Amino acid sequence: MDTALYENVRAWGADGNIQKYVASALNPADFKRVQKIVAGCLTQTPQEFRPPLQAGQVCSLDAFINQDIALGKQVPVQATPTYVFTKRGQRLAPGSGFVSWPLMKQFIDSLLTQ
Repeated sequence: MDTALYENVRAWGADGNIQKYVASALNPADFKRVQKIVAGCLTQTPQEFRPPLQAGQVCSLDAFINQDIALGKQVPVQATPTYVFTKRGQRLAPGSGFVSWPLMKQFIDSLLTQ
């Protein structure tokens, strides 16, 4: 699903029709399950994240989202992507921005050999 969303970010970002791309990446049964999970999370316009569509409606994903936000603040995440490495229990300074896989692999390999 991440590939479908990433490759079509301009299209669904412009019109808010993210369901079209989610549906294209899942089989019908899984798509219905996802629809049920996010039912309380949808808003009337794509730019809004809150309040919920109907008063009193709760998004079942809020606890997970809030947990991820709290973890991001601990890092702190300042850009996407952000990456954090821990080596032998010691956390290295977070990094962000695009890094090619060969360069990232070289860095990881150097950490593993130290």
